[in-house]
Amino acid sequence: MAQRIRKAWEEKSMPFIGPVEVDETYIGGKEGNKHANKKLNAGRGVAGKVAIVGAKDRATNSVKAQAVDSTSKTTLHAFINDSVKKGSKVYTDDARAYIGLTGFKREAVKHGIGEYVRQQAHTNGIESFWSMFKRGYVGTYHKMSFKHLGRYAAAFAGRHNVRRLDTVQQLSALVLGMSEARDNCILRIPTSMSSPNTR
Repeated sequence: MAQRIRKAWEEKSMPFIGPVEVDETYIGGKEGNKHANKKLNAGRGVAGKVAIVGAKDRATNSVKAQAVDSTSKTTLHAFINDSVKKGSKVYTDDARAYIGLTGFKREAVKHGIGEYVRQQAHTNGIESFWSMFKRGYVGTYHKMSFKHLGRYAAAFAGRHNVRRLDTVQQLSALVLGMSEARDNCILRIPTSMSSPNTR
C-alpha cells in the first residue's frame, strides 16, 4: 500500500519552461556501515549506489525526479528532452554527460574547479532538494529499496510540489494521483461506507 501511495505522487506534468536546473545524485548505504560480507571495498564513490536525476523549474519551483540506470549522455539528454520545453534555459554542472545537449540554452558551472555560482548559473535549487531527499533517507526511512527508489523520488518530488497548498488540497492531489495510477485504477469507496442508510 505504501508503494502505491508513493506511486500516486508521480506527476504527468507539462514540460518545464524554465529556467531549469538539472543535476543527478546517488543513493545507497555507506561502505563503513555495511556488514563485512556486504562491503564492496570500493572506497568512496558511486559503487553499489543508484543514480537519480532531477530537474527544478525556477519559474514554478516544481521538481521532477526519477531513478535511472546510469548517468550516461543518452540517459541525461533523454530526461531533459522529456522534462524541459525546447528552447528553455538549462543550468547544469560541468559533468561531461551534458556536453552536446541540443535544443536548449545550456550554461554550466564548473564544480571541478570550485565554481558553484556564476551570476544566474547554478544548481543550488535542485541540490537543496537532494539534501531534503537524503535527510529523509537517513532520518526517516534508513533504507530505501532500490527496486522502488523511483517511487520514493516521485513521492518526495510530489510532496515538494504541493507543500504550499493546504491539507485538503494536498490530499485531493494525492487521491487524484491514485485515481490515475496503475491502469487508471480508481479509488472506490465500498457501498457500505457511501451512505449511512445502507445497513
